[in-house]
Amino acid sequence: GKYVIKIPRFDSGTPEEWIIFVDLVQKSLTGQNVSTGPPMYECMERVLKGDAKAEFLQKANLVGNKTVANFTTVMATMTVHVFPTYAYYDQRQYMQRYLRKPPDMKVWSFTTRLIQLNKYLPYFPPDRPGQIVASLPDDDIKEILYHAMPNTWKKKMIEQGYNYLDGPIHSMAEFFETSTAAKIIIVEYVDIAGAFFPDGREPRFVNAVLDHMGHEVRSSDF
Repeated sequence: GKYVIKIPRFDSGTPEEWIIFVDLVQKSLTGQNVSTGPPMYECMERVLKGDAKAEFLQKANLVGNKTVANFTTVMATMTVHVFPTYAYYDQRQYMQRYLRKPPDMKVWSFTTRLIQLNKYLPYFPPDRPGQIVASLPDDDIKEILYHAMPNTWKKKMIEQGYNYLDGPIHSMAEFFETSTAAKIIIVEYVDIAGAFFPDGREPRFVNAVLDHMGHEVRSSDF
């Protein structure tokens, strides 16, 4: 059956917004069986506006004829225009060294976001000529997911003898989602409250409230 892809016009935005935009354009061109240069250029001129359109037209004039190869070159230079310098290196470093799960974010949501960020990597411009940009392999994503979790959760994994490298990513996320006892989660939130209110009664209040809720919702963990 037929389907419609709505492409919001792009003027300026974040690198992620550009990636989503380019992906929609590529799907639209594929869906319409566009395989030659001129209609590709026409499509981009319709969906770009403002600074982005001016940049596109300038780059298009520089490369010359409206061929598929030249269109690819123009789109690559547009990507460089949108992204900061060394974005590919910085993003990989951020994911592998600094990414942590926010306390209020569910494991499945965090895992989905991590996978999404990894799928974005091939869209990044190379940091140097000839560099191949690609997504991280699954084992690297598992390592990131492991180190992004609270230490008490990782300790639970070790205690249960679970080797996260043996299975797929979703199995690892499922383990954290289902096997992390409510008591461990409560400790994490009490620690957070203690960091904000080291001398107050707030941590004990948080502990009492969450303990009551835990007994109501996940009594088997107590």
